[in-house]
Parts: sequence; C-alpha cells; structure tokens
Amino acid sequence: MKFKKYFVSWTLVFSLFFMQENLFSVEELSDYEKGQLDGKARAKKYDSIGFFAMGCLLSWIGFGITLFIDPVVPTDEFIGKTDVYIEGYSKKYKEVVKSKNVASALIGSSINTGVLIVGGIIIAMMIVDTTEKLTSACLTAMLQQILSNMCSKKILSLIILIRP
Repeated sequence: MKFKKYFVSWTLVFSLFFMQENLFSVEELSDYEKGQLDGKARAKKYDSIGFFAMGCLLSWIGFGITLFIDPVVPTDEFIGKTDVYIEGYSKKYKEVVKSKNVASALIGSSINTGVLIVGGIIIAMMIVDTTEKLTSACLTAMLQQILSNMCSKKILSLIILIRP
C-alpha cells in the first residue's frame, strides 16, 4: 500500500515537473510561426483536382510536370502583415500545396497506368481469342475443301467406272 502511495505521488511530481513548460509559461508565437500556421490552414482548403486530372490524362508526364510547378501563394491575407509573417506563410503554404499536388498527380498517373495495363491485357486476350477462332475456322474450311475435293473426285471416278 505504501508503494502505491509513493508511486502515485512521484508520478504526479514528475508529471508536473515535465509539464511545467505548458502549465506555467505562456509563450507568444512569433510572426513567422503565426504565418506558418495561417499558411498551413489556408493550404488545407486548397483543391488539387486539376493535378489529379493532369495525372490521369498525361500519365507519368503529368506527374513529372507537377514536380516542376511551384504553387502560387494567394496574397489577399498579407495586408498589414510583417515580412517575417509573409515569409512563414509563403513557405508553409507552398510546402503543403506542393505535396497535395504531387500526391494528386501520382494518384492520377497510377490510375492511368492501371487502366492502360488492364486495357492492354483485355485487348491482347481478345486478339489471341480472335486469332484462335480465325485459325480454327480457316483450318476447318481448308479441311472441308480438301474433303469435298477428295469426295467429289472419288464420286467422279466411281461414276466414270460405273458408266458403260
């Protein structure tokens, strides 16, 4: 019982000691950090459907193009802000939007590639099936022709033999 009591007491002491930074100090965020938070919040609202479409339409070329396109930072929130705030905002906004664009283009390119592979397999299977059917039909027709020729020659020879 004593052990439990001491354990709980020491746990509380250590918890308060390590959490004192959060409990007793209230630090203001710098302009740069505020800018980063605002830039990240704005970037989360960004829609990267255009890069998804580019990946779907252009496949891996579209993905490659996405790697070289830098996002444009909206400037409507910069009025009355410091240069440090703008720098933090711009850096974080570009970072988050770029990652969303690349991910969307990668998904689009992967879908495009998957469709091409599956489509190619289906077309190849259709070609093989058609070829087998054509080959089978050609062989059947050739055999019928040969047999009909052979039969007609035998019948003719029989008719010739039977005629007086």
